[in-house]
Amino acid sequence: MAASIHREEDNQEEEMEKFYALLENIRAMRDYLRSRNKRMKKEAAKPVWKPRFEMEDFKEEAGVCSSAISVTSNPPKEGERRHGKEAEEKNSLDLSLSL
Repeated sequence: MAASIHREEDNQEEEMEKFYALLENIRAMRDYLRSRNKRMKKEAAKPVWKPRFEMEDFKEEAGVCSSAISVTSNPPKEGERRHGKEAEEKNSLDLSLSL
C-alpha cells in the first residue's frame, strides 16, 4: 500500500514537471512571436528608398540644363503632339471592360 502511494506521488510529480515544461515552452513561443512581430513592423516601417540630395544636384553648370527645364522650354509643335498622341494610343493598354 505504501508503494502504490509512492508511485502516485511520483506520477503526480512527473505530470507537474511536464506541465511546467509545457508552460515554459508556451512562454518561449509567445516571446518569440512578439519579438518577431516587432521586427517585422520595424522592417515594414522602413522606406524602401530614401532620397538623399546634395547641393550639387541643384547647381547648374554653364551650358548644361536639366532635362526638366529643356523639356518645358521647347514645347512640341501641334503636328508633333498629334503624332505623339497617336503613337501613345497605339502603345497603351485598353482597360475598357465589357460584359
